Amino acid sequence: GNQLASLRSTNSLSGLKMFTRPSTDNFAKYWLFHPNQPKSGVPFAYKKTYYRIDGGNHKWVSYRSKLGIDKFLFCCICLCYRDGSGPFSKGFIEWKHVYTRINEHENSKTHRLKYVDAHVMKKQFSSVDSLLTYGHRSIRKKEIENRRQVLFRIIDIIKFINVDLVIEVKLMKQFILLIIHL
Repeated sequence: GNQLASLRSTNSLSGLKMFTRPSTDNFAKYWLFHPNQPKSGVPFAYKKTYYRIDGGNHKWVSYRSKLGIDKFLFCCICLCYRDGSGPFSKGFIEWKHVYTRINEHENSKTHRLKYVDAHVMKKQFSSVDSLLTYGHRSIRKKEIENRRQVLFRIIDIIKFINVDLVIEVKLMKQFILLIIHL
């Protein structure tokens, strides 16, 4: 609350470089500051920028405005852990198709695999909620894949049995119980 507001106001006055790769000394302040997601005075629809279609938050998107003229979007994760070569590390400024570019970046291998995992592991002062969010997402993906595989097995079994055959009710109940326990 107040500490964050103080940090944001001192960022513009004292020259703390919150939109460059943080030094070890500045690491904690960097993550207290980010993501910087103001809702007014921005050149985009903030809900489409800061939130995914599924309602989740793009916690990696940070906004910066220099003197109200130059306006940039950053990936605070890639800015922290990458070499600074990507468009969201340098400061994204191409506002045409910005929402598509945000989704492309979030789903890119570079962002998803390397840097999000590194971010979650290195962010020791991270809230339990954010750790659960990232962990929940990977667990959910595994559950979906397992259920998909079970469904494919069921379809293969039904094809094997041949749908034209009449199966006794008792046998059908046993079959359903078997499927439930997979």
